[in-house]
Amino acid sequence: MNQRFLTFLLSALVTASVFCQTDVFVEPIPLDSVRAYEKELNSTSKGFHYFNPYYKDDFQDLYKEWPRIIQKPLIFKRTNDEFYPTLHVWYYVDKDSTVKWLKYNWGFANTKVEVTNEEIRAQTLRLENFKTKYAKEKEYLSKILGQPTESEQKKETETYINQKTIWNKDTYKLVLEMTVDKKALEFTPENSKHRIVFPRSGIEINIMMKEKETKK
Repeated sequence: MNQRFLTFLLSALVTASVFCQTDVFVEPIPLDSVRAYEKELNSTSKGFHYFNPYYKDDFQDLYKEWPRIIQKPLIFKRTNDEFYPTLHVWYYVDKDSTVKWLKYNWGFANTKVEVTNEEIRAQTLRLENFKTKYAKEKEYLSKILGQPTESEQKKETETYINQKTIWNKDTYKLVLEMTVDKKALEFTPENSKHRIVFPRSGIEINIMMKEKETKK
């Protein structure tokens, strides 16, 4: 572990423990350093799981230009954040085991998260909780990264609310996004008696490092 990253790692640990906010990595990180960092936070490893991060509209146009990540992130469940749904951090690496994409996910779309339909429906009553968390994360990110590079985007329909703030810099793109159900999205499949409820409510921070792949 180089001295520069060690200094940053210690600083991030202090930030996470004192302010209970999100640590933010906007530079490539060795995966071994990530494992050591999460161990210091007493996080729980959930292993590697397949998921394509480029499905987000904010990143689809960048697929061909920026790093070739392996679409099987190493996921950690955090224990130092009291917000519900519980924070999971996803680390995507390139072929050299260097983290080039991070997802901070306060949502039910995490690996091996058991949640009932009743819990998902109950999130429709927590709009103010989600708004408060989103505002705190936005304020914190603005302090350490400067003001967002794009105006905040807001969308509201009969069934959900979505807010999004973007920092699009030379070396990274960071998107803070919140979606909260006003009415749960659910249906009963044909030939089934079981009701399916989609867990849309959550907050995400996605960070993509803009570092082109080097040819050897």
